[in-house]
Amino acid sequence: GQVRKKLREALEITKGCVVEVIMKDNNTIGKNPENVINWVRIAKEEINKIYS
Repeated sequence: GQVRKKLREALEITKGCVVEVIMKDNNTIGKNPENVINWVRIAKEEINKIYS
């Protein structure tokens, strides 16, 4: 999805730098807390792809 793509692009650009990943806009949660869990999972997966 788009979250994964944008996160991957940012991580590739900033590879080697100190980076803090923050979910800034929580309006997109859509009253579904599971969306936060999925966002964290996606972030961890993409970080592992770039830094493994």
